[in-house]
Amino acid sequence: MIRKMSIHNVASFAERVDMQLKNVNIVFGANGTGKTTISRVIENHNQGGYDDCDIQWHKKVDAHVYNKDFISRNFNEKSQVPGVYTLGEKSTEIEERIDEKTQEKEKINQEIDQLNDKVQKCTKKLNRLKSDFESRVWDETHNYRKNLKKALRGPLNSKERFLSFVKDIELSSDNLDSFDALQSEYDVWFAKSTPVKRKQASLLSVQTLEEIESNNLLGEVITGQKDNPIAKLIRDNKNDDWVHKGMNYVSGPESLCPFCQRKLNDTIFISLRDYFDEDYEKKLQTLETMRSSYLKNIEELMGKIDGFVQQEKNYQDVSELQEMINDFILITQNNQQKITKKIDHPNEKVTLTDSKATIDAINGILVEMNTSIDKHNSDVDNIKDKREDLSRRIEQRLRFDVKGHIDDYENEIKKANKDLRNQVTQKKEKMTEAEKITQAIKDLRKEITDIGPTIDSINNILWEFGFTNFSLKQDDNRQGYYKVVRSDGTLVKETLSEGEIKFISFLYFYHMLEGTLEKDQTKNDCVVVIDDPVSSLDSAVLFIVSTLIRNLIEQCLKGGETSVKQLILLSHNVYFHNAITRNFSRKKKKDQNKISYFIISKIEETSNLNEYTENPIQSTYDLLWKSVRNCKHGDSKEKTYQTSAASVLNNMRRILEFYLSHICDCSLNELTKEFQGEEKLIYQALTKYLHEGSHNVFDDFDVSLHGLDVKKCVGVFERTFKLMGHSDHCRLMMHEHNN
Repeated sequence: MIRKMSIHNVASFAERVDMQLKNVNIVFGANGTGKTTISRVIENHNQGGYDDCDIQWHKKVDAHVYNKDFISRNFNEKSQVPGVYTLGEKSTEIEERIDEKTQEKEKINQEIDQLNDKVQKCTKKLNRLKSDFESRVWDETHNYRKNLKKALRGPLNSKERFLSFVKDIELSSDNLDSFDALQSEYDVWFAKSTPVKRKQASLLSVQTLEEIESNNLLGEVITGQKDNPIAKLIRDNKNDDWVHKGMNYVSGPESLCPFCQRKLNDTIFISLRDYFDEDYEKKLQTLETMRSSYLKNIEELMGKIDGFVQQEKNYQDVSELQEMINDFILITQNNQQKITKKIDHPNEKVTLTDSKATIDAINGILVEMNTSIDKHNSDVDNIKDKREDLSRRIEQRLRFDVKGHIDDYENEIKKANKDLRNQVTQKKEKMTEAEKITQAIKDLRKEITDIGPTIDSINNILWEFGFTNFSLKQDDNRQGYYKVVRSDGTLVKETLSEGEIKFISFLYFYHMLEGTLEKDQTKNDCVVVIDDPVSSLDSAVLFIVSTLIRNLIEQCLKGGETSVKQLILLSHNVYFHNAITRNFSRKKKKDQNKISYFIISKIEETSNLNEYTENPIQSTYDLLWKSVRNCKHGDSKEKTYQTSAASVLNNMRRILEFYLSHICDCSLNELTKEFQGEEKLIYQALTKYLHEGSHNVFDDFDVSLHGLDVKKCVGVFERTFKLMGHSDHCRLMMHEHNN
């Protein structure tokens, strides 16, 4: 059965129309509103021109459609049609065997349906596993795609293709760089500007520092002349540096002593002066020179090393180097303080810390860093190869990071695929079983099926309803075909009337539902679509057609073994509609719930469809007034029955004919003189065809008028009732009455 269908961008369905379908679906609407389009969508939706239409099935079955296309294919200007094979009366035993095989096949089909459900569940599980896996890996690799995207050689604009690319990466080693390390390299080699070569560091020389730090003068007690008369006093008190500084304030004999503020005599002055001889001063000067040289050498070394650190901290880890530099600074600062102390206290010994070991360590680090710089400079010269290598290492890291997700997914997908294969295998086995049974049924049907019973059934109906001038006959020249012949045996060719073609084509279609077009063909479940089966038929024929269709409706409502599972009936004839639906209100609630009603209409050349839970068509007469009310008032509840100007004019004509002319016996032709201009034209259109055709409210009649104002037509219509003295009835039917 069809669960839902959508119609869009075909014929007059400019706007999307959706239909929720049940077992029995009654669609009512005037000619030209789009009923035939609905039938064509169901019959041809897989063909071109219906791309925006969609049909959703509960279960896919055959679709048999009766419409003008069916009539044209089989009866218009044709004298031969394919025969309909039905069971004959040759063998009750064979029929019973066919029934048994059919039931057996139905049971297997149910098992196939169950396996189909399991296959769908397995497929959904596979899709869910894939979707979950893709989402996990996609989230896990966000930083790679955001921060390292230039290095990734796979597609980044498709989740599915990117995941396929990641899965195909082969891990070559577990010794992988960290993401942060790769990020640092990426920032260098995939930067907007091309990387530049870096300068290598010069190794630090320790010779000067080593000479100063090992100078023996630092460990020597520096004093004045030992044989000087005042030497013993100065040495015993260890006042060499104190006395030496005080001599800076003595200008000569008779000067005040800087310590006791007494005048120095010549003897003391000369003794003090001679105590700090040339050798003493020379050693102090040597110490000063050592201090200056030591400081200068350190400054030169630090100048070189600081510039290198500033360069390299953007490329490699300089923390170890910086730590050693800090150690070196502490050592040299301490040594400088000791040299200064020696200068201030020459008579004290000092020992400097050896900085050679620290310098050697710094140089060792610089050698390693220079090696890295040398590699960098080589990579700059071969940047394409460098980027390729970096891309490979980034992809290796990425693949490693999602390895757990991939392994879990592949294990789960392996189990799910195994389950799917098992279900598919079982399904194939059951389908093979069903095919064997189908072939057995075909072989049995060949023994007892024939096209003769269908001919007899159709001809009996034709004769019962007065169609005695033509009938169906088996074609002797073409096995399995009918021909339509006159009573004298001649082919009818194109001489059948529209009513005759309509009736015989419907009978043929109806019997097709009971039989098959091939001798060995099995009967399948189907959806039946019938579009306007009673146009141009008289009331007697309409009765038999209605009876046959009610039989189809009962089949759909009962379900069970019947092949007709769903019926979609489309009609414009109110009498036929009421004949079909007149007993629906008496049906049990469960059956009423299987029936849906629709009214199709056309507003400004666009088809619209409204669904109803109850039968919206109450009577022909009220329906005609309904279209007129809608044109005047635009009642939103009645817009579903909006029609064209010509259709409304025709409906007003039918009201005038039925009520004023037949019920009230009024002469409408005498009123022509009461109207002038365009109103006169409208009135003439309303009354011109009053006495042509069948005089009842149910006849089908079309008037084609263009350019008329619909509301003016309604005004002329209402004035006609007033002129004839029946304005109260008009107001009543237009819902404008007070009581």
